[in-house]
Formats: sequence, C-alpha cells, structure tokens
Amino acid sequence: MSIPLVLADPTTAEKGALMALGFDYYLHGRQTADVVARILKGEKPGDIPVEFANKLFLLFNTKVAKDLDLDLTKMKESLDQFVENMKSQKVEVTLKLIQ
Repeated sequence: MSIPLVLADPTTAEKGALMALGFDYYLHGRQTADVVARILKGEKPGDIPVEFANKLFLLFNTKVAKDLDLDLTKMKESLDQFVENMKSQKVEVTLKLIQ
C-alpha cells in the first residue's frame, strides 16, 4: 500500500513526496534581513509588524501521482484553483510540476 506524502518543504517533492507547499529559504532570509536592517537603523522591534512569507512554491510530483493512480487532470485543476484562491489572500504561489 502506498501512502501519499504532502509536506511543507518544497525539496521533498523531488525526493518522492506527492506534493509540497512551502517557502524559499533564501527569499525568507532576505525578507528577514530587511527587518533586521530596520532594527539596526534604530526602529523598535515592537513597532515592526509581523511578516509572513508571501511567496510560496507548490511542487507536484506527477510520477508519484501516476504511481498512485491519481487523475492528473483533476489534480492539476485543483492545484490551479488553490493557486488562484491564494491570490485573494495576497500570497503568490508558484506551481511547478515535476517528474
């Protein structure tokens, strides 16, 4: 019996997970650096609003989906709808299909 894995680290889809949704650690570090720069310029940390990653990556492993006998057309439609829904929350999601 195969169990599909859906994880939070985008690199795991390339290692055999069905799909993964997460952020780019490099971009997250740059976003964090901007906040640190504000603090170093004298801004009080308590005055800086909390920021969340606003650019996510959704990787979908088509080989694993085929191995699990999933309907790729329906899965792609659902993933596209998810990406569109996230736009309303001002979150950019990049969908990447991998094999």
